[in-house]
Amino acid sequence: MTHPGVDTMHFRHPSSTSSFESFVSKNNEPIPKALRLHHNDFSPSLPADQLLSILPNSSILRLRRVSRTIKSWTESRGTSPFASLHIQFPNLDIYSSIPTTLHRVSRQCQNLTVSVLGSESPLVTLHNLPEQRKLPAFPRLAHLHIISPDTDSFEPLLAFRLFLQSAEVPLLSRITIDGLTLEGIRALRWGPFSSYVETDWRGAMVWRRINILEVRLLPWWSNQPRLPTGNKAHCGIEVERQQMEKLEERAGIKILHDWVKSFEDNKMEQFRFEWPAQIRGYNPLLLGESAAKDRSGTWFSAPPIRSRGCREVWLGGCHIGMEDVRLMEGRLRGLERVMVWRGWLGEGLVGKRSTVDGRDWVGVHLQPTKASTKESLAGHTNVGKPASEKRALDDGKRREKGLEEMDDETEFSDTSMDVPIFLDF
Repeated sequence: MTHPGVDTMHFRHPSSTSSFESFVSKNNEPIPKALRLHHNDFSPSLPADQLLSILPNSSILRLRRVSRTIKSWTESRGTSPFASLHIQFPNLDIYSSIPTTLHRVSRQCQNLTVSVLGSESPLVTLHNLPEQRKLPAFPRLAHLHIISPDTDSFEPLLAFRLFLQSAEVPLLSRITIDGLTLEGIRALRWGPFSSYVETDWRGAMVWRRINILEVRLLPWWSNQPRLPTGNKAHCGIEVERQQMEKLEERAGIKILHDWVKSFEDNKMEQFRFEWPAQIRGYNPLLLGESAAKDRSGTWFSAPPIRSRGCREVWLGGCHIGMEDVRLMEGRLRGLERVMVWRGWLGEGLVGKRSTVDGRDWVGVHLQPTKASTKESLAGHTNVGKPASEKRALDDGKRREKGLEEMDDETEFSDTSMDVPIFLDF
């Protein structure tokens, strides 16, 4: 596929200079005395710079093909028109080559959105992945946004994970995943004992560099109300169906816990997790506590999720109470605030409202605990005391201070400068 401004350019003969070229190339012309006296900041290139700042990407890409002069002018903006790209990850034969279009612009990309198609795709491994099928280098890529299919997502997401793990993405630090399903989590698991296809050390480094993880997960359990066990309307088939649903729900909790826990050594700065609207889902950081509420809670024995660098937690579709905040504060050392959908905050917790991505959130500001402070500052008074005594002192001081209302709020925003360019290959 060809794309305006990407393929080989054929400029017109440079013998004549158009009026527009003269307008955009007034960088070296002398400034009139009247302008110099009354407008010290004026530059001959100011009008052209103002025009360039408001032009959409589509216009800039077309102007790049007019002449070398105008192409140089469009590149003077500083931000590449290919800084934000949107591509589809297709179901192609693994032995066909990646289109050259992506190779030409990948080095300028900083924000990449990938729509993963949900049809069947061949299973691949790093051993049968030929060189021409590997993704091109993305040396400036910082944010990867994955749009997952809601059905048949396992094989396409597994193929994309292998492609990503073999790519050159040294600056990738933020991943957003929309519409993720349970089978999608199975495909994306990269842990040493849980990944479907073994992840080598290089592929693991791609995931270990992530310090901002944003996930919007679809529920895998049935929302149908279960009839009481003693109801006479129950038949054997219905009882068996409900038992299977319960087993699947428990298996999903274990898979989600394993996947989230694989990021606990990443020094995560921000973790954002949302369920669909009107769905009351599990808190992904306290799945053990959710399992303990089950009368047969012995089926869950995984260790809790802990982190030493997570400062912000955003939870949508999870009811958060005082005990939940206390547990997260103790396990996520350095946690500074918890963001929850408005109306999902438990009694006794207060925070400041803010509108982010069109939804009302409430932020609870937390005071840094002494336990987290001692890990970063040498010579703390708690150093050398037994762990139980340290926790008791810290918990007591937190109860005295309580939870304070947030003083200020920084809204969650996308880092992309323009509408992404869509490349369909």
